[in-house]
Amino acid sequence: MEDPRLPHCRTPTVNHTSLKLYHFTAPLTLLRAGLIRFPTVEPSREISGPYDSLADAKLPPDLERLIFETAARLHPTIIPKLVLVAWRVKNWLEPVLYRVLFVTSSQILHPMHQFNGFHVFNVDILLIAIDTNPPGFLRRLVRSVLIEDTTRSKPFEIQTVLAACGDATSVCMDFAPGPLLPEVAAMRSLCRLRISAGTLLATDSHIARPLFPHLTHLELLEAYLPNNRSSWALDADDVYIKLPRFPNLTHVAFNTAPHNAVFAKTVHDDRRLRCIVFLVSRPVVLGAASPFLHDRRFICVQQDPDPRADWLRGADGGEDFWKRAEAFIEARHKGSIDPSEYNNPHPNLWDSVYTI
Repeated sequence: MEDPRLPHCRTPTVNHTSLKLYHFTAPLTLLRAGLIRFPTVEPSREISGPYDSLADAKLPPDLERLIFETAARLHPTIIPKLVLVAWRVKNWLEPVLYRVLFVTSSQILHPMHQFNGFHVFNVDILLIAIDTNPPGFLRRLVRSVLIEDTTRSKPFEIQTVLAACGDATSVCMDFAPGPLLPEVAAMRSLCRLRISAGTLLATDSHIARPLFPHLTHLELLEAYLPNNRSSWALDADDVYIKLPRFPNLTHVAFNTAPHNAVFAKTVHDDRRLRCIVFLVSRPVVLGAASPFLHDRRFICVQQDPDPRADWLRGADGGEDFWKRAEAFIEARHKGSIDPSEYNNPHPNLWDSVYTI
């Protein structure tokens, strides 16, 4: 039985003569030009009879779907409203809504809260979605997960959300250092991971099997451990001994420039790596003894003012620091960039220089 709370998708009025321009005009352009007009549905209006039938639609279903999907991709924060139009629209847009999941335990005062065009989900809302939908609902839809600020949530709640997203291919967790959650370790399709270096250090070494057999991109965040030492101040083996457990790792990034010479040499000597990134706030001058000085895989990328925005862009198929790094390395290889250059600035200006 269909839910009577969902309003009827009323048939749009179409200028059929002008609709011939569809083959040359983007669907949203038709909307803006008034060639396709969707009448307003009054919430108080009583609906009788079937209200989600494609039989009465004046637009071809493929065109109608394209219009909704295009609008949803250009303006993701309106998706929660669009899915109330009709069941078919809900089915079309849920994959867009949940494809990139930005999760927080912070209190969200407005249900349409968004960050850089991405809908922000409160943990409590996701738990309701998990409870009220068929098993595998989020597993089928979610491809990327960013979880931040878990202070207001109980550990089992975060674990429940992660377990529900078991087929995600990209995960970002800005947690305090702690062991890798088993729900993340169980993600066998994971290709990209952003975690604290402290999490890598705290992960139990007794897990014999390789972690994340498909992981290619690993970003490690600097962490300060209980003894007040930076994770990069440790011996090379403390961090790097964990990396061989990622058998297909090709890209590694550090959100600072580690000063440990042994650590730097260990990373440099790993021939499976194709891209080695230091995410920095200002340009770096490598010392004469640095193993990265003539390493064509190495690059210093100026961080985005908000790394979350950069991660979300990449998760949605846009340009992130990984793509900038790969493009820079390729240009350097082709000779369009000086082979000795290793600083890749953000569109904003560098402020100062420091030496490592």
